[in-house]
Amino acid sequence: MLFLCTLVYISFILIDFIPILKSKNLKNIILYSVIILTSYTLTFLRDIGVKIPSIATFLKQITLLIVNSIFKGAGTA
Repeated sequence: MLFLCTLVYISFILIDFIPILKSKNLKNIILYSVIILTSYTLTFLRDIGVKIPSIATFLKQITLLIVNSIFKGAGTA
């Protein structure tokens, strides 16, 4: 499975990244590089069996913190 994922990422680089490099737009080059490297790293780690924690619990805690702080004083007028 890792081999197949690597081939897919190589095709992404050949099809998408080379034209971005030729455009010499530094902002797009950095953004695309960070996204592709992060994505490939997470895929690689998952494929070799590393358990990656879900971001959903973190987002839920942040959302509840914001909602509770907004509605904390509601109804106490």
